[in-house]
Amino acid sequence: MIQTVNGLIQPEELGITMCHEHLAIDLSPVRGDNDSKFDDENLIEEEVQKAKEYGVQSFVEVTCRGMGRAPKGLRRLSLRCGVHIVAASGYYLEPYHPKSVKSGRVEELAEQFCRDIQVG
Repeated sequence: MIQTVNGLIQPEELGITMCHEHLAIDLSPVRGDNDSKFDDENLIEEEVQKAKEYGVQSFVEVTCRGMGRAPKGLRRLSLRCGVHIVAASGYYLEPYHPKSVKSGRVEELAEQFCRDIQVG
């Protein structure tokens, strides 16, 4: 089974899959510019629909926590466009880690990752 933003699916339901996508990302807090922010839901939906026209049925969205990860927005996008979206868990490079990562316990982080994988 594969956990998507809308729940579990069978592997064969993935179909043609874009395997490393950033459907929404916000690196601006670390980079200090607005060029690192991509969150225009209408534009993102247009791009997803274009990919769908070419047969894409699924996206693996690799925007991690601290990078503008937006699971609720991904769920809306998935439902509107009729595609599967697998959302990443985890954290990117240290500059993008929220303070809770530096001060958190390993067990808390592990629980967070397990929840992302098991619940979505």
